Amino acid sequence: MGTTSSTKLRDVTDDRTTDTGWYGVTETMPEQQVLRGIVTVRSPMNSAGALTLESLDGRRTFQVVDHATPEIQAVLSRVERATKISVKLVKLTARGDLWRAVGVQPDSTRP
Repeated sequence: MGTTSSTKLRDVTDDRTTDTGWYGVTETMPEQQVLRGIVTVRSPMNSAGALTLESLDGRRTFQVVDHATPEIQAVLSRVERATKISVKLVKLTARGDLWRAVGVQPDSTRP
């Protein structure tokens, strides 16, 4: 898939650019690939701060267990099941398939 700055992505895409209007960090480690796209919330944030996101086509699941900033965590804590949101994720080096949220578009979390 190609990269784009549009918020109307059909699925998760690879992106290393920073857009305006996003909560998040402006830079990540150069070797970290940032996945960016619109996803569906499958499980809202639990008491440990983790939530489950799914690509729009249902082929990928993202267990988000870390947040780059308190603002990102606050925005993600308000989203409900089945909500579609725009996020930027970085894979964590771990035993499982875990992700860190490094960006979220607040406008995408409104009903």
